[in-house]
Amino acid sequence: MSALHRDVAALTLLLLAAAASPAAAAVDAPTDPAAPAAKAPTVARVRVAVGSEERVGWRLGVDEAGATALLQDDGAVAWAMVEPVEAWLESEELPLSALPPAHLAGALGHEMAPIRERCEELLIAQGPLAAAAVGEAVRAPSAEARRHALQVLAERPAKQWRARIRERLHEDVEPAVRRAALAAYAALECDDLVPVCLALLKFDDDARVRHDAIGRLGRSRDLTVIDPLLAHLDGCEERSLRLVTFDALRRLTGRKFGRDEAAWRAWWTNHHAELLPEEAH
Repeated sequence: MSALHRDVAALTLLLLAAAASPAAAAVDAPTDPAAPAAKAPTVARVRVAVGSEERVGWRLGVDEAGATALLQDDGAVAWAMVEPVEAWLESEELPLSALPPAHLAGALGHEMAPIRERCEELLIAQGPLAAAAVGEAVRAPSAEARRHALQVLAERPAKQWRARIRERLHEDVEPAVRRAALAAYAALECDDLVPVCLALLKFDDDARVRHDAIGRLGRSRDLTVIDPLLAHLDGCEERSLRLVTFDALRRLTGRKFGRDEAAWRAWWTNHHAELLPEEAH
């Protein structure tokens, strides 16, 4: 399958995979206690004829040209143009738990985004069963694999990987990975989230990471972060960072001074001792 074909097919594969995902099925599950319980998520394991060869694997999705993406037993992703219908030798819906999490985690670094996203969806649906494989993928050579693994951990927190998540948060060279690591760390509800975010605000060189850290601080309900946020405004000319800082101040205080930095500073000067009496002495 050519690179051009794969690029054109990407969106269709993503949409078809998402529509069939266990996560999507869970959203549509009945909420009436008297209704029948939703079926456990499944995934198709197929055996197909491709020319004179046979291929066996887990069906990830189909592109607009009819090519099927198969996650094979060696963990590799293969494409199969399955025509005619007789080429489908076998197809069986199996419990999602039967699909090895390590194979899914190994495909998180695939060159095609829809494949990566489909594997992420399936790992999230597998839940604790996938925790070990996802934790290993956090240290994968591929930045995309690390990012997707951390996004899984943001949805399915696993405390055993706390140290590894912090490692990515402070040491990964890719800002997108550090952002995903912050989301995963926040999902753990660790007691040191505020100091971690303050450190990112002060030392991280990427504006997007600092933006996410400010947003977390704004939802922390910790008034001690107001001074660092106001200090951050000194010399800050990045519009998006200023806006998220003002929003964080609004969330923390309930006040609505908008983008009026002078008003925020004046109000805090007048109320600092009242709201943080332990720091006034």
